[in-house]
Formats: sequence, structure tokens, C-alpha cells
Amino acid sequence: MPRIATLIALVLVGTLASAHAQPAIPDRLDKLISTHCRGCHDSKHDFDLTRLPAATDHRTWAVILDKVAAQAMPPPDSKTVAGRFPLDPATRLELVGLLEDLAGGDSEFAPAARFISAATWAKAVGRFVGTTLAAKELDPVVGRVADEMTSTTGRLRRMSVVMQLAIDRASAAVCEKMAAAPGVVPASRDARAAAVEAYEKRLFGDARPKAVARGVALYERLAARYPDARRAWTIVCTSYLSGPRLLYGGYLKVRDE
Repeated sequence: MPRIATLIALVLVGTLASAHAQPAIPDRLDKLISTHCRGCHDSKHDFDLTRLPAATDHRTWAVILDKVAAQAMPPPDSKTVAGRFPLDPATRLELVGLLEDLAGGDSEFAPAARFISAATWAKAVGRFVGTTLAAKELDPVVGRVADEMTSTTGRLRRMSVVMQLAIDRASAAVCEKMAAAPGVVPASRDARAAAVEAYEKRLFGDARPKAVARGVALYERLAARYPDARRAWTIVCTSYLSGPRLLYGGYLKVRDE
């Protein structure tokens, strides 16, 4: 009997530990879905959100993410101004961020080019480089992007190929200057994680652990390919200043316009 009791106890402990290990749905996500989705997606709807999918059901979360990121949900209504924007941009950005963590890379949404101006990009670069480069070093490079502006309003409604190339070239030039500065290229993994975290905060306003891990992993892959650490770090830096997260992402959390 003692052996049987011990075995039962071990099974129960293992079961409880397994249940405890299951990832949980963030309370904030549950609240946002309750506020903005369940009014329509109730038990009578084909896509019932009164009971949320399991945190491990990445495919279902990716479907939700794609709809929210594409601004198809909540559904807009063109009859009124308020109806055209049924979800505040900041709330949508927060909701997308929470959904991305659960989608696990299964999202198929391909965003269109976002609204950005040369001035906004230049200010983002200024935040990104911090005190590493002086204005006299930065201005001539960033100015090349402004020279490509053809809009009389100083704003870009569409990201032209010429403008994208100008941003790519300027980003690489800025990052080469940064990498040449003393102490910028971190020597250890911990230092790289700290540097990537700082870049995330400067450019996007926060530093999510997964984003930091991706940045560090990108450097590690590049470092394995290129013996010159400065070159690897320059590529990582360039991916921030001209990559899809900045130019094709949602609203910046640190707003300049």
C-alpha cells in the first residue's frame, strides 16, 4: 500500500506540474478581446471568442493576428469617421504585440508600406544613435534622404523605390560610422543583449524579450559568417534603421509627427 500511495502521489504531482507549465493567456489580452471583440464574437458566432484558444494554438492566434493587423477586425464602417477607425491605433498596436507572442510566427499577414516622412526617419535615426555620433557627422548622411523627397508637403504617402534605396544607403552609412566609434561593437553576448535592448527602446519605445533575442541571434549568425565583428554589427544596425519593422510596421510608440 505505501508503494501504491507513493506512486499515486508522484502521478498527481506530475499532472499538476504539467498543468502549471502550460502557458497562460495574458490578462491584458483577455480584457482587450472582451472589450473590442466579444460583442460580436459571442457563442452564437462562428468564431466564438467567449472561450479563448489555448496559448499553444498558434494557428488560431495567427488568424486573429492577421485580421487585427490588416485592420479588418474590428470591422470598419465607412459611413462615419468614427466608424472608419473602430480601434484606437495605440490599442491596435498593443493588441497586435500581444497576439504576436501567441501566434508563434504563423502569421501570414504582409503589411503595406507605412506612412513615414524623411523628417520622421531622421528623428528616429537621431534617437537610435544617441550620443554616439555628433550632428556634424550625422546631418550630411541623413540629408541625402531628404534630398530624395518629391512631395511638396514633406510627407510620404507611399514608399517609393528611390526613397527606400536612399534610406538603405543612408542607414548603412550611419551604421558604419557608429561601428567605427570606440566601444560600440560589444565584445560579449551579455553586452550584445544590452546593446540590442538599448536599440529597441530608442527606436520603438520598449524592448520586448523576444525582439532582443532575435537581434542577438541575428548578430550571432552574422558573426559566424563574417570574421570582422564590426561588419556583423553594422549589418544588425542597418536592419534596424531600414528594416521592415520601422518602415512597414504599425504606428511608432515614440511619435514624432
